[in-house]
Amino acid sequence: MFDKFQHFLAYGSTDQETLRTLTSQYSGLMVPGTIAAYQAEGTRGFVLTLSAAVDAPYAIDPRMPLFQYLNSELKKSHISLARVLGILDAVEAQGFMTREAWSKDRVSSVAKAWVEFNTNYTNVGSKAFEKYARRLKRELPQDDAKSPTWILAPYLMLANDDLETFRINQELWDQACAHADEAGVRARMVRVIATDQPETLVSTSKKIDETDLIIWIDDLDEVSPTNVDRLGSYARAVRTVAESGKRLFALYGGYFAVTLGSVGLKGASHGIGFSEHRNHVELRSSGGAPARYYVQRLHRYLPVDLASELWRRDSSLVESYYPGYLSRDPAELEYHELMKLSVNARQDEIFRSQALTPSDHVADLRATFASYREDLSRVRLTEGLRSRISSNMAHLLAWASALDSASP
Repeated sequence: MFDKFQHFLAYGSTDQETLRTLTSQYSGLMVPGTIAAYQAEGTRGFVLTLSAAVDAPYAIDPRMPLFQYLNSELKKSHISLARVLGILDAVEAQGFMTREAWSKDRVSSVAKAWVEFNTNYTNVGSKAFEKYARRLKRELPQDDAKSPTWILAPYLMLANDDLETFRINQELWDQACAHADEAGVRARMVRVIATDQPETLVSTSKKIDETDLIIWIDDLDEVSPTNVDRLGSYARAVRTVAESGKRLFALYGGYFAVTLGSVGLKGASHGIGFSEHRNHVELRSSGGAPARYYVQRLHRYLPVDLASELWRRDSSLVESYYPGYLSRDPAELEYHELMKLSVNARQDEIFRSQALTPSDHVADLRATFASYREDLSRVRLTEGLRSRISSNMAHLLAWASALDSASP
């Protein structure tokens, strides 16, 4: 898939302005299957006009783990996706897809439906296409619209190295490839490995032949210092799998994923303003990103009120340093300005990380923690503010420790 680290953004309908104006600041789009199915015409109109205007790849995530657990309150977007996949009958009857529901016929029909959804994705009404082309302020031939660059095969979350789930995933992959072969798009198929633990990523990768893999480690909250051991396992797993000759792209990831470029990760996707990790049991949650301020120096989001209080005392505590950044009180930024700042900062982080080794990252993270703590000590803060910002720094040392464990 990729030779260097790629920066993908997850598409959301509230993100269109940011995506239109910052096309040079990201590599491609990851479109959630729920949005592609439910907001079908609008999503196609936007994504297809963007594909016609910009040479950037995109793919649609089938989000099958959404249907692995009992869901008594299916949202309209879930129903739409289930209908696309041809599983609405089973989901409405049981509330989820039981293991017994995955018969060979069901696996084949789901795989076929998903391949067809992808191969037919350029079929959009001319009015919808023209509407979004006008928003791009471009005259675009509809024939220039591109199909998804890759077709992500349907997949389930693999927990505890469960053999039955692995079998279903293998059959979904085999059937998707077979139907893609019939449609002449076999080369676009990409396999997804979604696992509960990093160690399962390693064991699963050994069982399959595919070189290009999209990976998702469940609920891997990068900024939670309690995850230091899990983050270390993740870094070591990425290194091990990459050294075996496979190329990995993370379906979710924040700045820690960027640092994993030094051990072989080839890219990561994240939402604009959020969704740097995801719990598959709570995959049903949806909506736009909350208004938060990305602090490039800390490589994380802070609540706008906290970032504003820090800026007023010492703006260097929250200022970004990407080209073109203008220092302003975070409280004065509008929602889309906050979103654009986060995308610009992430792209700059990726650029600055290109030549760094794991040891370089470890040293940088520890130095950043020390310098930030020193700068804070010189600023007059209430105990409440000092406590709030201190709790938002510990991840730097956790990341350093995790990366150190994966260093040669």
